[in-house]
Amino acid sequence: MKEGAFYNRTEDPEYALSVSPHIYRKMVDEVNDSYSVPFGLYFCCHGGDGAHSGVAHDDNVDIGVAYIFVVFFFVVIMTLGWVLPMPVPH
Repeated sequence: MKEGAFYNRTEDPEYALSVSPHIYRKMVDEVNDSYSVPFGLYFCCHGGDGAHSGVAHDDNVDIGVAYIFVVFFFVVIMTLGWVLPMPVPH
């Protein structure tokens, strides 16, 4: 803190903050990920949300997992539509 701010109340204090480059890089990566994950699913498919829960985990789920589930359900629906008989109109 600026020394003059200790003795003079009219002088605004100035602070210097030192941050580890690893922590800074991780924070910038989190911000970038929150904007670049498709369909705004960052918080949905993110392991631990350190901003809200106070706990951060490295168990992130990739959006590819959601794509696999969607494709699987479409295949099941298409298979059921192909295998089951069509109703006969009256």
